[in-house]
Amino acid sequence: MMVSVEQAAKLIKLGQVVAFPTETAFAFGADATNRNAVELIYKLKKRLHNKKMPILVESIKQLKTVAHVPEVIEYLSEKMHPGPVSFTVSTRFPWIGAFRLTPNEIANQLLKATGRPLIATSANLSGKAPAYSPEDVLEHFDIPVVKVLKKLQKRPVSTMFNPDGRKFIREGTISKAEVLKHYFAFTALKKIRPTTHTRKHVNKIVSEVLREARKVVGNKVLCGGSIAKDTYLDKVSDIDFFFFFRKGTNLEDHLDDLKKVAGKFGKVETNYAQHPYLKVEDYKGVSLEFIPAYKTKKGEVLSAADRSIWHVKWVKELDRKLKDEILIAKQFCKGVGVYGADLEVQGLSSYAIEVLVAKNGGFIPFLEELVNLKWPVLEKDPVDKKRNVLASLNNKTFTNFKKAIRAYLDTPYWNFFFPREIPVFDKLEATSNKLLIEIKKPEDLVTDDAAWGMARRYARKISRIASKEDYIVNRHEVFVGRKIIILFELAALTKNVKVDVGPPLNSKKHCENFTTKNALNFVIDDRVWAFTEPRFRDFSQLVLGIEDKIGRPDVYPGHSMFHAYKKYYEGEKQFVCKFLINKEIWEL
Repeated sequence: MMVSVEQAAKLIKLGQVVAFPTETAFAFGADATNRNAVELIYKLKKRLHNKKMPILVESIKQLKTVAHVPEVIEYLSEKMHPGPVSFTVSTRFPWIGAFRLTPNEIANQLLKATGRPLIATSANLSGKAPAYSPEDVLEHFDIPVVKVLKKLQKRPVSTMFNPDGRKFIREGTISKAEVLKHYFAFTALKKIRPTTHTRKHVNKIVSEVLREARKVVGNKVLCGGSIAKDTYLDKVSDIDFFFFFRKGTNLEDHLDDLKKVAGKFGKVETNYAQHPYLKVEDYKGVSLEFIPAYKTKKGEVLSAADRSIWHVKWVKELDRKLKDEILIAKQFCKGVGVYGADLEVQGLSSYAIEVLVAKNGGFIPFLEELVNLKWPVLEKDPVDKKRNVLASLNNKTFTNFKKAIRAYLDTPYWNFFFPREIPVFDKLEATSNKLLIEIKKPEDLVTDDAAWGMARRYARKISRIASKEDYIVNRHEVFVGRKIIILFELAALTKNVKVDVGPPLNSKKHCENFTTKNALNFVIDDRVWAFTEPRFRDFSQLVLGIEDKIGRPDVYPGHSMFHAYKKYYEGEKQFVCKFLINKEIWEL
């Protein structure tokens, strides 16, 4: 018997069973709270009573009338519903096993007309093929079936996932990876979202600093950065305070006022960005930064610091759920090593992540957007349209980030957010194609950024000269700590012969000159080539032969690398070991 949605709703309210379409197949429908109606479905399907059944609900609010709904369920439902994925729930009704919200219009009309959660188990005998049309149902069962205009497209049943044990009861239309990319995002959020204790600690420090600052500069000071935006992670490392002064004054002239404030919280050091700022390294477990800036109108930027307060105002307007997505994105970027606009990382700034997550509406859309971008990348600052918020991101970091994103979307896992610690070797295995360069960090460098910039430039210079000398450089990495360490991997560290490219054969005079100078010559593709004596038979000689203002390096080729390594601190050893392992941090 075919019935309308209105007729089906009346039958369900009377405790009867009907069949209706969902986004996957036809389902038996009944009032999920009516024990007698549920018993009829068990009999129709010849289903064992120890097997629970899924339900459809209109909303999470409706689900809460029949089940306990933890935050993970709300999160997953928000990200994946409506759609063919069911999540298990705990409920006082022993036959309810899981729920989902459906995109099927008829099913939703039925839910609305009944006003109750509906059992929605496949309209077939247990273990048999699903039904995709009213005829499929009526062939085996004499029950009312809701009219449909056309047969449903054949597709697998819904995926069913138990978040409590991170177990898939079955994999259907939605892949495991599709579910897990949201699941691991949520589990990361639970770990990184600031606790009540952290918030109280941070708020107390902010209040203390603002109170002391206002004694010196009045109301010209504000807390800034992620703390002010409420997009900070539980492990707070620093808090920024901006001091605003009249345009036309020299910001350096106000440093004495800032020192009066900063000095009350510890030893003050002066750092440099676009202009000087002050830092107290450790006050109650966090670093405090005191930054002078100009008081500006919206869109008016005289220094980089002026923009920060407008960034704060823009981000503060975002809702709490979007801010949680920002926290997840920040932790992901930290986990895969691309979080930071400084020269050490050359990655994404905190604000860049906030802008991109807000623009795309969440963490996963943020990843999906970035993985499809091509270099060079541009994203305009919402408060300063002339500025690219991705300006700090370099091509190498961007390439590695896209690699991490692809890996996560394909095989989501915890390690992308919280990578394993890099193992430290007691000894280094002998190697014939790697070389370590160690340089004392120049004392005249004001900031670590300057040291990173100098070290990277020097490494590129070596690589460029090596290529000209026919050395094949596979990769190199730089580390700046107590000293500068640069590691190179080549095809080989020694070279007994060099190959020089000569002129084309149709340039007879040039060919004669070339062959006269180079006895070991040969022809390939209408051009003369020659084996010549290499300028540097050993890569160590090449490195030592390069003059550079960075200073004289110590060079440790192959097996001698251990002589330097055994004297290193933990972080320096980890850098060397990661290079030798040659895996991305999330792969360890």
